[in-house]
Amino acid sequence: MNGKHTILCPVCDVGSLTPARYSDLFSYNGGKIVVEDLEKYECSECDDGPIFTDQVRRNQIKIADAKRRAEGLLTSDQIRKVRDRLGLSQSGAANAFGGGSNAFSKYERGEVFQSFAMDRLLRLAVDLPGAMSLLASYAGETPRESHIISNQAAGDQYAGKTAAALINRQIVPQRRIRAA
Repeated sequence: MNGKHTILCPVCDVGSLTPARYSDLFSYNGGKIVVEDLEKYECSECDDGPIFTDQVRRNQIKIADAKRRAEGLLTSDQIRKVRDRLGLSQSGAANAFGGGSNAFSKYERGEVFQSFAMDRLLRLAVDLPGAMSLLASYAGETPRESHIISNQAAGDQYAGKTAAALINRQIVPQRRIRAA
């Protein structure tokens, strides 16, 4: 035995399932977006492609992030990286930025999209030295040293870096919203 666990196909009850990746095309806001690296299983006998619950959750995040990119918003992983860079827990970020006690958990799981205003505020907190200290004071907190992002506190490796550079990913500029 090779130690691998075989998953029996729930459709035909004969074939074994192997993990597979695929791309799919989705309609979004009058356009089309391609989401790559989605997960499923493929059956060796009936060619069915069941998707299990854990795969559905990961796929939902990938789809939500593709929609965010289409809107010019930070992705769930980028939000987590910004929050981590600022030294904030999810509840600490909600307290400093607003949005509700579970907002950042939902943003990072892809369940809810952040508003354009929240997205800009997250970018500002990283791009503008001292912004996090000011936001903490607005929330009635005493800013911790780790929240104060300045050239001195951040160190030479972060001096002059933008949010895009700090989260190791190029960020698409935000779409402009037309006034009604």
